[in-house]
Amino acid sequence: MSAIIDRSVFKVFLIGGANSGTMVFFPEYIMDTLIVKTSGLNEGASASLVVWGLESGWTTVETANGTVAGNFTTSARVRRNRVGSMRF
Repeated sequence: MSAIIDRSVFKVFLIGGANSGTMVFFPEYIMDTLIVKTSGLNEGASASLVVWGLESGWTTVETANGTVAGNFTTSARVRRNRVGSMRF
């Protein structure tokens, strides 16, 4: 199992991504603590955890308090040169 928490989205991936799920949440406070617990494991079963920090992809467009306002994407002109093939 792999999981990512990014601002207000929780994504979990099972079986190397063959199955996945997404949940949106809106935290009331800064998320600076992670608590993971296990219980009721069968004899011989174990659990392990590795945690990495993510760097924000929004730093160039966020305000001083971390707010990102609007969509800052750019579009490219796309032209079809034949059925099923696009050129940018």
